[in-house]
Amino acid sequence: MPDMMMTTIELAVIALARHDPLSSVKPSWHSALFLSDQRQHLPLANPRLEALRRYAVLFRLQRCEVAEVEHERLRRAGYNPQQIRMIENLVAPSRCERDGAPPSAASAHHHLESTIRLV
Repeated sequence: MPDMMMTTIELAVIALARHDPLSSVKPSWHSALFLSDQRQHLPLANPRLEALRRYAVLFRLQRCEVAEVEHERLRRAGYNPQQIRMIENLVAPSRCERDGAPPSAASAHHHLESTIRLV
């Protein structure tokens, strides 16, 4: 599989992250202390997928002002710059001015929409 492609499970994580609140990326003790009446979000068991979910939530909600530490976390999880641009385009396609999405971003977005219908 080419490095810039996303797997079906990664696309499913992105689809689910489109509905996760900002509190889902906070430490669980934070939610327990301040939001005890709200649903707690547990991190995904797979660290790579959790890094993806976290980045997708933060990028969607923070309007492209995601901290460099989050970019680095995603890179350390194994995502390359082309994949990160694709993730950003899938999560919030109209949020940022970019140099252009990877060539397969349109087909990936269509696949993401199909995945959302399955989830």
